[in-house]
Amino acid sequence: MQDTINHLLEQAISKFPESVALQERHHTGWTTLSYSALGKTIAELGTGLISLGVRPGENIGLFINKGCNWLISDFAILGSGGVDVPRGNDLALDELTYIANHAEVKIAITDMSPDTIPILKKEAPTIGYIIYSGDKTPPEVKGLITWEEVRLKGKELLSNGDKTFFERANTARENDLATIVYTSGTTGRPKGVMLTHGNIAKNVGSVLKCIPVYPGERFLSLLPPYHMFERIIEYVALSNGATLIFSDPHHFRKDLSAQQPNFIAGVPRLWEIFYQGVMDRLKKEKYYKLISLLLTASKNFIKSRRFMYLPLHLLADRLIYKTVRNNLGGELRIAVSGGGSLPIHLDDFFEMIGVTLLNGYGLTETSPVLTIRRPEANIKGSAGRPIPETEIKILTETEEPVPPGKAGIIWVKGPQVMQGYFKDKEATDKVLKNGWLNTGDLGMLTPQGDLIITGRAKDTIVLLSGENVEPEPIETSLALSPFISQAMLVGQDRKYPGALIVPHIQVIKDYAHEHNIPYSDSNQLVQHPEIIQLIKNEMDRLHNKKESAKPWAKIIRFRLIPEEWTTQSGLLTFTLKKKRTAIAANFQEEIEDLYR
Repeated sequence: MQDTINHLLEQAISKFPESVALQERHHTGWTTLSYSALGKTIAELGTGLISLGVRPGENIGLFINKGCNWLISDFAILGSGGVDVPRGNDLALDELTYIANHAEVKIAITDMSPDTIPILKKEAPTIGYIIYSGDKTPPEVKGLITWEEVRLKGKELLSNGDKTFFERANTARENDLATIVYTSGTTGRPKGVMLTHGNIAKNVGSVLKCIPVYPGERFLSLLPPYHMFERIIEYVALSNGATLIFSDPHHFRKDLSAQQPNFIAGVPRLWEIFYQGVMDRLKKEKYYKLISLLLTASKNFIKSRRFMYLPLHLLADRLIYKTVRNNLGGELRIAVSGGGSLPIHLDDFFEMIGVTLLNGYGLTETSPVLTIRRPEANIKGSAGRPIPETEIKILTETEEPVPPGKAGIIWVKGPQVMQGYFKDKEATDKVLKNGWLNTGDLGMLTPQGDLIITGRAKDTIVLLSGENVEPEPIETSLALSPFISQAMLVGQDRKYPGALIVPHIQVIKDYAHEHNIPYSDSNQLVQHPEIIQLIKNEMDRLHNKKESAKPWAKIIRFRLIPEEWTTQSGLLTFTLKKKRTAIAANFQEEIEDLYR
């Protein structure tokens, strides 16, 4: 039998028919769907899609943020022979329209705001039908039909003996295109990454060989599934009979307590927010001096494994870490971080509190997983070793091999590597050579074979002097300050590096109150000389005055920005990475001021 996404689902339904597959929060409580009920609903929707004229290989827009309807629609599209084009409905409408037009979407399934649907229909003329899956009153638009109507139509056809959906699902092949995923794009227009059934199914199989998943385990889903990291985790969970529980940032803490998950996948920013929340609460405790002593003892213990620190570490576990683990539900077996580099202080923190935090590396272009740390070889500071059937090599810019321990550009090869960029042969040819993909990331392989990510080739700042500055490690260091929330280095073709800094507004407000610093609003606060000096001192402590700081990489001037960069403002990707081009354009005047 072919390795297809349809086959993965079929096997899971056969093995675990009565097990709980999905759980989702609604106003009236939790909706629960068994594996057999999931399979039935997928067949109904898929049959309904075929009745609307979906043909094999046709591109279907899937513009739902997440949840049961997303997953059911995804499998229904794939089973009907279609190719899904996933994206969130909270993307800027002009970007969503661009994707729909570029992919030549024929049908769009969405729960977007009803007042934006007529605009999408008008601006994307290839869309014949819009299937509305939201819970609001749909607008009067030609070609609009509800998700439930399509499902019921499919249910009727199935009851009359229509087997077209099952025939198409069973005849899918590994080389059939499954999805076109448009990259978030930290620079420029998004590109459509073409992934086949085989790309994704083989990636699922390889991940399962590295991380054990057990039937009945509870996976808490937080990320949007149009991000390939979350999508592959959902497929991994369902492939082995686990329960997928859909949560969101607003209910995350409540769901941790109620659902007691065994497995959580998140981006580094999620783990940073959790860490910062714990530390902020601890600092407000009456006995923080004792707590600080215990934290230091634990850090010394995990670093040196010396017995002298063990008693205090065990005391810290009883007084502090047990409560922290309970805040994560108390049953968490594995946490996985992906979608960006994991700072070492987070590695240390999760080891101290007794939670296994694994780190992985991958790209949308690789379905996405390339490397992952195994529970039995959880090497901190690394992104782990290649998953089965995956090759990695490190090359110079002139494509000469680099020995272990030396950094260069990461090239990868394996069954998960994309087919190319949709309708963009030029961009495809730039990154794919003889089956090898140029990731554009910088890294090194240790003698033991672990991959360490050191930066992003395209993010490298080249100063007028010709010296290179890697911004990400510096930005990560600055974010260790309790006063700094976000940072972005600038300085391409300039004399020196500068920085845009977003402070933790509430933290500096507390600081201002403690030090009698007057201000009327956040904008005035970040311009106060004492606050500027505070941030400068933090930058000196964490970067400029460290022995490891290269002279040309020291930040000479900076500007404080009073508002957080968010996905809603278009300045972060949906994996919370900085959109450097967008930020630079948005703060062009502030950047110019740094060099006047």
